[in-house]
Amino acid sequence: MLGGLLIAAALGFASPLLQVHNDVQGQAQQSGIYGRFGDTYTMQNGLNLTVYGTHYQLEPYYGYNGIYAATDQKLIVLDFGLKNATPQEVSFGDGSSYFTLLDSSGNKYPPKDISIQSHKAETFFLNLKPGQGIGQPELKDPLRIVFSVPDEAKITKLFINQGRKGRQEEVLRYLIAGTDKTADVKNVMKPLPVEVRDPSDPSGAVALAQGKGTIGVFHPTSAFMVRVDSVAAAPGEKMEGNEPEDGKVYWVVKLTLHNASPVHMTLFDMASEDIGLIDGDGDKYKVVGYRKGSSDAEVDQSREMAYGVDYSYRMFILAPKDAKMKALVLKSDRGRYWKYDLP
Repeated sequence: MLGGLLIAAALGFASPLLQVHNDVQGQAQQSGIYGRFGDTYTMQNGLNLTVYGTHYQLEPYYGYNGIYAATDQKLIVLDFGLKNATPQEVSFGDGSSYFTLLDSSGNKYPPKDISIQSHKAETFFLNLKPGQGIGQPELKDPLRIVFSVPDEAKITKLFINQGRKGRQEEVLRYLIAGTDKTADVKNVMKPLPVEVRDPSDPSGAVALAQGKGTIGVFHPTSAFMVRVDSVAAAPGEKMEGNEPEDGKVYWVVKLTLHNASPVHMTLFDMASEDIGLIDGDGDKYKVVGYRKGSSDAEVDQSREMAYGVDYSYRMFILAPKDAKMKALVLKSDRGRYWKYDLP
């Protein structure tokens, strides 16, 4: 991961550690037209550019830098296409300086990663030969760029930091539909999944602090997709061969992890202090041990998980026998919270 970031930095790509900065108030607006998703524009570098669409996302982005949403963040993924309309080869590079997002508070966000689906997590630096296209739907090989923004951010504009060829323009800007009455209706940013949308925001752009988890369904948290397979009190269950102390019982949470990022992760990354059960009085009970899925053997939390690997195991939580559990709260060390209401 670090090596990828260093290479990206050497290419001029925006580091995930780059701080968001504000627009200068009173700054004169840059010259340029308002674009529409699906329309093609010939830019100053001679490339034909088409933005096909964009959406909010919580799942890890499978690109070279292995970007995933942190605890209070979401991703924005933009699909676009390019075609060289000149008689010579044109370099697009890594696209890091080509795009900027702007939110309703005036904060700007640079890209974090770029990829073409067929390259998966390979490094990406694009040169297009005369007439060559990339990212067009008919090629069935999507070209995408990803941004990371805070949960509360509402994106109002997308900027292409270059004007059209043969025009005295500095930028091409897209107003996002629903944020400005003059925005083109085609410029839609698809909302967050319903289980994490803040109901007070009709646009579907603002995320809840805790998503509404469903048992038996995979949900994203950092680089993982995590599925709660079952949650239940387990009278008679032992841990390390020992029964729970008098008046208490082990609750067992069965989990399946899937690493959805090219970043190698370990089970330590899922061992957050915030995981636990909450009873009807609001008292919380934390994890006391991790055991293998079908035996009392301890889980090796340093176990490394490469991309696409699944692993199932059990978390043990000690609680009073008479406690009525209301919910399970789950997250990875750096990932999104999910709350599972219990019967």
